[in-house]
Amino acid sequence: MSDFAKYKDIFIGNKNLFYLIKYEIVTTLFDQIPGALGLFLRKTFYPTLFKRVGKGTIFGKNLILRHPHKIEIGKNVIVSDHIILDAQGKKDSKIRIDDNCFISNFSIISARNGQIGIGKNTKIGSHCRIATFQKIE
Repeated sequence: MSDFAKYKDIFIGNKNLFYLIKYEIVTTLFDQIPGALGLFLRKTFYPTLFKRVGKGTIFGKNLILRHPHKIEIGKNVIVSDHIILDAQGKKDSKIRIDDNCFISNFSIISARNGQIGIGKNTKIGSHCRIATFQKIE
């Protein structure tokens, strides 16, 4: 397997070339922009990478997204800076974050070959890691 194929498998998880190009453009251009401009640009363009994103959701900077097309995010969610959202794995791997959740800095949510559901109004503190190979609700 070529390095390019490995990269697509690990980060993108989608064989569609258009999706790969969109992922690269959106994350490269908007991931590191600080302040209100960065928040606005990520709020506008990041939802195109995910399966679903509700209104009022805000994305911080320096996010690592693996297989974002398997991630659903509800309304009014705050995904703070330096977060890893990893839904890498089988087709049924997924992450679901319900409405009004807050994911604080340096946290990791990893559902490799599993499923993670985070209920409404949940706050995940700084430096937390939630991971499974099965299912967490």
